[in-house]
Amino acid sequence: MTHNPPTPSYSEDVRLMLAVKSGDDAAMDQLYQRHRERVVKLLYSVVRDADLARDLSQDVFLTIFQVRHKYEPTAEFSTWVYRIALNRGLKWLRTQRIRQQESLDAVAPATHRKLAAGRIPTPESLLLSEERSQVIESALGRLPQRQRRAVQLHKWEDRSYHEIGQELNCSLTAVKSILFRSYASLREHLA
Repeated sequence: MTHNPPTPSYSEDVRLMLAVKSGDDAAMDQLYQRHRERVVKLLYSVVRDADLARDLSQDVFLTIFQVRHKYEPTAEFSTWVYRIALNRGLKWLRTQRIRQQESLDAVAPATHRKLAAGRIPTPESLLLSEERSQVIESALGRLPQRQRRAVQLHKWEDRSYHEIGQELNCSLTAVKSILFRSYASLREHLA
C-alpha cells in the first residue's frame, strides 16, 4: 500500500502567488488589490512621504512580478511581500543619503552638513535598523506558526483583534492570549 504525503494547506495569498508563478496575471491583480494599502503604509512609515510611498509600492509589486518564478511558499506571502517593501524603502533611504551627502560635500559648508545629517538616517543607523530587523525576523521564526501569524497581522499589517480572530478562526479572548504569549516569547528571545 502506497502512502501519499499530505499536500500542504496554503493560505489564499500563497495559492494566488503560486498561480502568479504559473502565469496567471489575474491572480497578480488580486494580490495587488489585497496588499496595496498595507504596502503603502509600511513604505510610508519608512520614507515619510505619501506620494513616494505609493510610487515605491509600484516598484514592490513590479519586483514581485519579476521574481515570481523564484517564489517558494516557505513563509506566508505577506511576510515575503512586506520584507520586499521594507528592503525597497531602506534602499531608497540609502540612495537619498548618498545623494544628499554628495550634494552637501560639493556645495555646503560644514554647518549645513551637520544640520542635514539629522534629517536623513546615516548609513550606520540604516545598518543597525537592518540588523535589528534580521534579529527580530529570527526571533519571529522561532514562534509557533499561529503566534507568528498573529504578530504579523497585528504589527506589520495593522489588523484589529477582531480581524486577527477572523483570520486565525478564534475568539477575541484567544487572540489577546496568543498575542500576549507571542510578545512574551519575543521579549525572551530578544533579551
